[in-house]
Amino acid sequence: MKFTIAPLLLSSVFASKAGKLAKFPKAKAKAAKSAYYGSLSASMSVGPEPPITVTGCGEIFTNQKVVLTDNLNCGPLVGGDPQDQEDCAVTLNGPEAEIDCDDFKLSQVATPPFYNGGPYQSGICLINGAKATNCNVKKFVDGIYVTDGGEVRSSFLTSNWFGIYAVFTEDGTLTIEDTDAKSNVNRGLGIGVFVDGVNAQLIVKGNVNINSNIIGMYSFLGANTKLDIAVLNDATLNLEQNRYGFFADFEDVDVVSGAELNVEVKENGTLESCGNIVYDIYGKVKASATATFSGTGYTCDQAKVVFIVLGGGTVGTVVLPNCQVCPSN
Repeated sequence: MKFTIAPLLLSSVFASKAGKLAKFPKAKAKAAKSAYYGSLSASMSVGPEPPITVTGCGEIFTNQKVVLTDNLNCGPLVGGDPQDQEDCAVTLNGPEAEIDCDDFKLSQVATPPFYNGGPYQSGICLINGAKATNCNVKKFVDGIYVTDGGEVRSSFLTSNWFGIYAVFTEDGTLTIEDTDAKSNVNRGLGIGVFVDGVNAQLIVKGNVNINSNIIGMYSFLGANTKLDIAVLNDATLNLEQNRYGFFADFEDVDVVSGAELNVEVKENGTLESCGNIVYDIYGKVKASATATFSGTGYTCDQAKVVFIVLGGGTVGTVVLPNCQVCPSN
């Protein structure tokens, strides 16, 4: 189960907000951290060790470097009982943990549009700052599932329900660099970032292309939350041909507990949100929420830049971008 994300848009499969962290609850996240720190000293050795080759699905690696040397297909769900579905095809835990897929494909046998009938919910799970590089992940509910920060570089995520699904149960940073999340069944999310009661950062480097989803980039902010999104110098975040390009959701924030969203496009950086069906940049806010877009590198249809106030009242602060005109095709 996941955070509720515009249920009329994404289908009734989503559960209520009371279960928004049920898929990877805080207790489970803390257990993963405990396992990581408990094994950290045992995994340290003198000199670098050669990377481990991933040969099967369901493996867990703590503070280790691993590689794919061939395509890896996790097959179908044996017996077809959803209760037998496991969380992650490959799990990386810890800031020294990293998988280099070397452009090989990680997949399973699962049926579109939601790909929720395979043996695994997520293709790659990154926990506590783990990294994934050169990965082609297909046919999972979540291509890459991130807990409390990590890095995704030079990867291609398509034919998943969600390209990257990131949950922050503690302060952390997610860096995405030179990665595409395209054509994710036109129903799911390219990138979803869910922050509840902590401070989180999303950093965009290189060229990140999020196209042909129902929502290109979705950010959910709970109460007492801060999310900083930075498109760095010379980086490009391309949100095109989605139903919604950028969607910020403060719906769970009450009138007392604040939430803060800061989107900054650095010098020579670009955030381009064009050709989206409904809105290029959209938000649902409440009276205590703050949303600020800074920098000058925005390209979008200004008429499709809209934040609405839920439950009446006035919003704390909303500073929307001044967009350059989208190029005509």
